[in-house]
Amino acid sequence: MFRNCRRTGPLAVLTATVLTAGFVPIGITASLALASRGTVPVKGAVGLNGVACTSATNCYAVGDLQQPGTIRGAIVDVTSGRPGTPKLVSGANELNAISCTSATNCYAVGFNAAADGVVVHIAGSSQSAVAVPVVNSFTGVDCVSPTLCYAVGTVHNKPGTLVVTISSGRVTRQASAPSLGTPFGIACVSASSCVAVGTGVGKVGRFRGAVLTLSNGGPGKIRTTATSYFLGIACANTTTCYAGTSSGRDGVVVTLTRGVPGAIHNVPNSSQLGAVACASARSCLAVGAFYNSSGAASGALVKLTSGIPGKANLSGPASFKAVSCNSSGACVAVGTNNDLTQGYLATMTI
Repeated sequence: MFRNCRRTGPLAVLTATVLTAGFVPIGITASLALASRGTVPVKGAVGLNGVACTSATNCYAVGDLQQPGTIRGAIVDVTSGRPGTPKLVSGANELNAISCTSATNCYAVGFNAAADGVVVHIAGSSQSAVAVPVVNSFTGVDCVSPTLCYAVGTVHNKPGTLVVTISSGRVTRQASAPSLGTPFGIACVSASSCVAVGTGVGKVGRFRGAVLTLSNGGPGKIRTTATSYFLGIACANTTTCYAGTSSGRDGVVVTLTRGVPGAIHNVPNSSQLGAVACASARSCLAVGAFYNSSGAASGALVKLTSGIPGKANLSGPASFKAVSCNSSGACVAVGTNNDLTQGYLATMTI
């Protein structure tokens, strides 16, 4: 199974989706490297927020596209690192995250036009959506088997997180976690053990990193850190996960051991790191952005070796929001530009 993670900032506008028929499997070649292709625009996409690779030749990217007078959810086929034309997601504003257990079984999450959270089951060319009205928007999802996933989202009209259990396409459990103010990612190491990250509940305008452990979809202990809000998480093995954030100056990678924050690594030449994906227990990729003195963004990609970050590779006028890697080490990162008008995609081999 391939893990993927996406992130957004706490001020981002989030949305949801109902997919139309005609969903086509997409691909990426493991030999492609960032240096050979760079960061490419995804024409027609306003932004890309999530990506999932199910094998060395199959990935899905999700986000949104511009329609007359409005924005609608979108899905993009990517073949050998080349994005196709975004496909309209009917009845939706945006897709925020996606997790797959195979090329024909994925779950995407976000919110709909009524500002209710939506879970979309994608089974081959068939799609079905479940609205969860108490949720304002789902921001993360991770599937641990073809029939079991966990998703996190923000609660309507008050701080806090709702964790939902998805069984065979149905939301079967809802659990409130008010101490996790806003969730920005979830990663599971088994059907019973997950970790969600985001912001802690604190003073207005102060975003502290928060880590919430989950057992069978039920919230457990929460821990806060001195770092800024966590923007994404991926687990390299059953005990060790990595979360992305910012020190206020540099991008930061924090090692979590059984949900407990540990080593903190600043990454110069990056301003913010969020999403993380792992190709193996030793090799992961963190993505985010570097902002220059005028505020313009370049995409930042940072290889992690046993949690230790290397040099930030910068490419393209984009802030990367999500990344997914396959077991061969081929990774796809997706994001958007400064003014949120153009989606971008990059490939990198780690």
